[in-house]
Amino acid sequence: FPSHDMAAFKVAPFGMALQQGVTLLPVSLPDTWKHLPECPRHFLRPGLCSVRLLEPVDTATLYPGGQEADYKALKNLCYQRIQSDLNELHPSKPARES
Repeated sequence: FPSHDMAAFKVAPFGMALQQGVTLLPVSLPDTWKHLPECPRHFLRPGLCSVRLLEPVDTATLYPGGQEADYKALKNLCYQRIQSDLNELHPSKPARES
């Protein structure tokens, strides 16, 4: 059963991306839940996982100057792109806020 509960993203990596003006590439791993143990004391199960590369985010164009208020906006944009991809593949659970 797929879970869409992603952990909240930290702001610092997005601040560094804005300061450097780099393009971010959000990545979705939609089927890793199949390999996670039901009990945290057990090891991961072996197998193949899909990796989905989502639309790149050009920080230099979207947030010129990279102000501190933009860090959270960039973090939320990347989070929502990944969450939307997971919801398209497994529409059974609603998205939650980051």
